[in-house]
Formats: sequence, structure tokens, C-alpha cells
Amino acid sequence: MSIDRLPEETDKQYLAYTCYRDLGLSRSMVAAQRVYDQKAGKKVGNGAKRQTNGSFDGWSKANCWEERVRAWDLEKETSIAEALRLAEDTEYIQAIETYRSSILTGGMTVIKSSLESVTAIEQILNGIIKVAENNGWKMSSGEHKRFADCAKMNADCVKATLEASDLVERALSINLLMEKLNTDEKMARKDATSHL
Repeated sequence: MSIDRLPEETDKQYLAYTCYRDLGLSRSMVAAQRVYDQKAGKKVGNGAKRQTNGSFDGWSKANCWEERVRAWDLEKETSIAEALRLAEDTEYIQAIETYRSSILTGGMTVIKSSLESVTAIEQILNGIIKVAENNGWKMSSGEHKRFADCAKMNADCVKATLEASDLVERALSINLLMEKLNTDEKMARKDATSHL
């Protein structure tokens, strides 16, 4: 059953239908008649019990209002359920963004720290090389140990940099995923709002 205007409905009949439909689940013919009369510019009395007029009842039967409003209500329920699902998806996307941001921040911090360490190690190694040059390339056991410690620190920095690069790569992958989710979410919202 169509929830849109029927081809055979007149303007007055369609207005009456929408007055009934838009009252929601607590709708009644009497309430719809009152809304219709107000929209049509008719004087509406207060307090007196009303009954619907014959044309209003006839339009309802002829244009299948009950079936159409059931279809309308079902579509609205579906749209509301979709909107709720999108809200849950939005929370999920926000959680992913938080995770991505922490990974990216952590990775960049490690890379910065590693680069600072590599710079410090380079300065230490250059100092050891100068001492060795001044001594005819003979190093004391203490200098050998410093050189070995620097080499180990350099290896640790390289390892940390690789791990941090992996974190940054993961964060960038999450960025791509989030862009896709955001695009999908925008499309779903557009679809959901077009049904409201």
C-alpha cells in the first residue's frame, strides 16, 4: 500500500489523510477532523464533543487510510531504528578515532625520542672516534665499552623506530577505515533522513 498521495485523491482528501497520518500512533478520526478543520480555516469549537462528518469517514474508507498509516508507521519505525543504529555506529567510530589518535601520538612520540637518541649516540660515537684518532686508533677498555654500549643503544633506537613506524602505519590504516565508515554513515543518514 502506498504511503504517498494516491492518484485519485483530491487536495482536500490528501490534506485530511495527512492530518490523520501525522497524529501518530494515538491518532483518531475525531482529532484528525479537528486538525483538518483548523488547516482548512474552518471555525473549530472548544469543549463540545465532535463527530467526524460523513465525507471524512468516506474519504478514510475510499482511500484506505488505515492500511496506509500502518505502512507509514512501519516505515517511521524502520527509520528510527536505522537512526539508532547510526548513533551506535557513531559511538563505534568515536572509539576507533580515540584508539587511532592514541596509536598515532604514541608512535610519533617514540619516533621523536628515537631520533633524539640516535642524534645523542652519533655525538658520543664521534667523540669516541676523535679520542681514538688522537691516540693512534688505540682505545682503552672503557672506550671499547662505551662504543659497544652506543652500538647497542643505536640498535635499540632502530628497533623502537621500526615499532613506532608500525604504529603510525596502523593509525593511517585506521584513518582509511574511518573515512570509509564516515562515508558509509553519511550515505546511510542521507537514506534514513530521506524516509522521514
